[in-house]
Amino acid sequence: MTCRAVQQRLGSYVDGELAAAETRSIRSHLASCPECRAALDEQNVSKLFVANLSAPEPSADFEERLVGKVMGTGKQKTFRWQPALAVVAMAAALLVFTFQYRESLQRQTEAKRMLERQNFEVARHQSDIQRGDPLMGGSGLILVGRAE
Repeated sequence: MTCRAVQQRLGSYVDGELAAAETRSIRSHLASCPECRAALDEQNVSKLFVANLSAPEPSADFEERLVGKVMGTGKQKTFRWQPALAVVAMAAALLVFTFQYRESLQRQTEAKRMLERQNFEVARHQSDIQRGDPLMGGSGLILVGRAE
């Protein structure tokens, strides 16, 4: 095994989570590699350190504060600037909405005008074709320069 492979598996080796064959392979590598043995020692020290940690003791009023927060009856910290912040946020949201809505209306109006112009041009073109097509009942003559 390579040093990198051994060092990646050292945590599982220390915890006894590896298969027997892999454990033997790592043990064999550790016998001949001082660098990996040093890494193993660090793993063992870390494991012992974590195992000896203890949870901090809660304060005397911990349970009362916890129940109060869960039930919504405890003291809650409020900040005086919260209402002002809410007003500023609402005003900003309203401004953004207003500008977006106005821009959207302008785009819609421009699109409608463009569509109306295109429809008018198509209708005029179809009318010109029909007047110039004898099969459509036209005279076969297209007048140029007509007044609109």
